Amino acid sequence: MNYRHQADLCRAYHLLINNGFEEGNIIVMMSNDIHDWNETETQNAFPGQFFSETSPNAVDWYEGCKVDYSGDQVTPSNYLSILTGDDTDEALGGGPVLTSGDEDKVFLLFVDHGGVGSLCFPDGQLLHQPDLIAALATMTEKKMYDEMVFFVEACEAGSMFEDSDGSPLLPADSKIYVNTASNASQSSWGFYCPPFAYHDGKPITTCLSDLWNSNWYNAVTSGSGSGLELGVEDLFTKVKAKTEGFVLGKGIWASSDPMEYGDKSFGDERNGNFLSGSRKLEELEGMPGGAVKSEDVLLNNLYYGYLMSENENRENELNLLIEELRIRDHWDKIFKELVMMIDPNRESNHENFVYKWDCIREVNERLQEIAGVYDDYSVIRHSRHIVYLCSVAPTINIIGALKKVVARNKN
Repeated sequence: MNYRHQADLCRAYHLLINNGFEEGNIIVMMSNDIHDWNETETQNAFPGQFFSETSPNAVDWYEGCKVDYSGDQVTPSNYLSILTGDDTDEALGGGPVLTSGDEDKVFLLFVDHGGVGSLCFPDGQLLHQPDLIAALATMTEKKMYDEMVFFVEACEAGSMFEDSDGSPLLPADSKIYVNTASNASQSSWGFYCPPFAYHDGKPITTCLSDLWNSNWYNAVTSGSGSGLELGVEDLFTKVKAKTEGFVLGKGIWASSDPMEYGDKSFGDERNGNFLSGSRKLEELEGMPGGAVKSEDVLLNNLYYGYLMSENENRENELNLLIEELRIRDHWDKIFKELVMMIDPNRESNHENFVYKWDCIREVNERLQEIAGVYDDYSVIRHSRHIVYLCSVAPTINIIGALKKVVARNKN
């Protein structure tokens, strides 16, 4: 359940629709599990609506947002089948797949959590780097685009497009141009977070959007349409500067470094050929946004949910906050002990590792069977350690150590 990611997707849907894109040329996959969220009756005064900013003119992006795949259909394998146009995949239930050809310009947007070498799907499912790169190669082989722009909003998103030594994974002549919200080792940031998340004077105890997402959307839709005339690389440069330069207050900066990958040969082509928008938004400078590091968004939401709760809901909000702290402590202890047991000298880290995908896949799968399904905090904060540990130890040793650590930390 993630409000801001789904709001961002529905906003992008309307961005395209408002420019005259045919409904049948847009495919939306999202959990679709947040629209009625109001668990304690004071968390969300607007169930059934999505707002991605606090402007007085904020639009309900959920209204009219056509979702093609939702619930248990939101899986890595289904996502890859859609990208590669595999309409024989029975798991899709006859839903739409990409049917573009070699004269089409394609825009892809992924918005969710991420870890080193992985993008996250619901219930702890992970899309690993080689599988995404292979799918993009299949699209190239099948001539499914003339040029393609791919935006990825996730923590450590850059790690999906570069190897452990920093070398690029997409060919320079692929005609695929990628922008990511973060580099290979950084968090991305939620935006319009409590206590700055509200609509019509009423609080919403969650982040409404993401910082990088808000920046690129604002750049495209500002200036009475002139934003659409920016070349795709100029758009990247503008959004990168705004994202890197966002000040939280008192000299504290939101440390997120957007990156670009792939083919830059069409970097001067107007982004309006891929994106669109007609509505002018306020610039972000000087606006209270409450940017929060992605791994801490839920904790921030629960904290302010407790502070803003009414008397009859206060105990429930407190219990939710305490439970989140307990869960975070659980994951922190497990990974701290696991790392100390396998790699006490920290020989492998974000500057010194190699991807060993068989180990990474198996350990991630076994970890979620033994220790519990990844949540927002653990997958962002700790899944990277599996990547690093697989660099220095055999799979069987890591799994054996994991079993011992989990058994020792059982309540």
